[in-house]
Amino acid sequence: MVVLPALPGISGRLALAAPALVVALASLAVVAALRLGYGAGGWTYYRTWNSFLLPLLLALCCYGMLAGQALATRLRSRARTVAALLTTAATLGALAGLLPEVRSLATETRDRAAAWDAQDTRIRTEAAAGATAVGYQPLHIAGLTEPFMAKNAEGDWAARCVAGFYQVDRIEPIEPRGGATP
Repeated sequence: MVVLPALPGISGRLALAAPALVVALASLAVVAALRLGYGAGGWTYYRTWNSFLLPLLLALCCYGMLAGQALATRLRSRARTVAALLTTAATLGALAGLLPEVRSLATETRDRAAAWDAQDTRIRTEAAAGATAVGYQPLHIAGLTEPFMAKNAEGDWAARCVAGFYQVDRIEPIEPRGGATP
């Protein structure tokens, strides 16, 4: 067990709470700064928040480990076994709750990949036949930038990127079949 030296004027509880507080406050500060820089409709908030999730989860895991260690030293052998079984059951229950979402995500990803492969094959065939403009249907995923999201064509860097990738002059929007994006 690692024992930290006592710091003058800082209680043990505050020292334990500091990592989670620092991660939470830093993430909020960065999001607030992005809001000032990019405006209320900024595209980076959730991506920035995701950058802070790993340190926050690691801090929470450390807290759980410390709580478990404190609980284990205070409980008798039989109570420790019961606590371990309850913790295992709660963890398995939480993981089971994620299964429907993971299955849905897997299905959506498979469908989107098939649509992307079909579109890629079509565009490559048209470009090989000498087309200078090809149709493109955005296949949105997690709010990532896609062609035709910009308000004006000159500012649509994603469309220029796609056109350059396929070595054509430009891409043009295609309406999705059935009115929905796969």
